[in-house]
Amino acid sequence: MLNLIFKDIILSKRKIISAFMICLTICLVINIVHSKVLTILYILMPLTSMFILVDDSSFYDYRYTVNVMFNSLPIRKKDVVIAKYIEAVVFFIIGVAITLICTNLFKINGTSNAASGMANIGLYNKLLGTKSIIESCAISSVLLIATYFPAYFKCQYMKVRGIFLLVNIAIIALPIIFVKVVGSVSTYKILTYFSKEPKWIMTSATAIILFLILSISLNLSINFYEKRDL
Repeated sequence: MLNLIFKDIILSKRKIISAFMICLTICLVINIVHSKVLTILYILMPLTSMFILVDDSSFYDYRYTVNVMFNSLPIRKKDVVIAKYIEAVVFFIIGVAITLICTNLFKINGTSNAASGMANIGLYNKLLGTKSIIESCAISSVLLIATYFPAYFKCQYMKVRGIFLLVNIAIIALPIIFVKVVGSVSTYKILTYFSKEPKWIMTSATAIILFLILSISLNLSINFYEKRDL
């Protein structure tokens, strides 16, 4: 199983550089546009990075018919599925690292101090904290993975690539639309209300829900892939 994971990570080296450049560009655009709403994209950059890396890995498997090759090797289909989920977690961690590097580059060079923060970084320090980035993107990433992989293992890559892209765009766009519709003041009140709850209760509840979603998704993926005719 480890070999399956390492295979995709090694093959994704170039895409990791591409993901870094895309995130750096997003930071630059946010600073130029100077939008409070767009600032939330900072904490969604790990999701974008993971999307790029997972999509590249899936495309490689499709292009070189890796699944057909696995079918002729003594490798359990269950292991192939689990390896993909673990690989997605690794890509998520890489995405968080890329985001922290990109955002801190702007903080270090003093961009966030000009005019009270060109992209309002000063007003959104909590959003840019390591803990907040990981928590926010963990939720988004679980939803993305849980949606994509069952469809991926049931169908061919080209059939679900569009779904993967649409889900990724939806996850990124929904927070921005929510703030626009509800309003920044109301959004702040909602966040303040939930922040009053004991942290351990919110964290535990979120962790349990995410674990259940991932478990259901993993079992569906294994079931679909074992029944799929390769």
